[in-house]
Amino acid sequence: MARMPEPQAPAHGSRAVAFDDRLWRDVWERNLDPVERHAIAMAVWRRRDPADGFERIVALELARRWRRHARSLVVVYALWTVFWGAIAIRDLRLDAAFTSLLPPVCAALGLVAVGACVTVRRRLAGYLRANAAPLR
Repeated sequence: MARMPEPQAPAHGSRAVAFDDRLWRDVWERNLDPVERHAIAMAVWRRRDPADGFERIVALELARRWRRHARSLVVVYALWTVFWGAIAIRDLRLDAAFTSLLPPVCAALGLVAVGACVTVRRRLAGYLRANAAPLR
């Protein structure tokens, strides 16, 4: 499969490679087949370096994007938790008992989801730190 030329590093001399969304879409969806994408994703998850230099650059960007996405999910699940937690607290205050287990269970699931997202962010930060990529 034909490969695109490697993206250029920014002029200020850092090792970070600048990917915009269009370039990322071209590299990730058009140039890499599903097997290569899976191999890169598993290498990032297992904190291993891909063998190819091009795949290393793609793996670093994938880790950055997953980390950013995890931050967005933390916000969404935190709002979910606040919403259901407020309902659960109001319900508990009014009756001194839960009329339904749905609000406290949903609030607890939200806390678990926030914890999972924070854990994934830390794991990805470890991969980025090990490969000397700047954290964003």
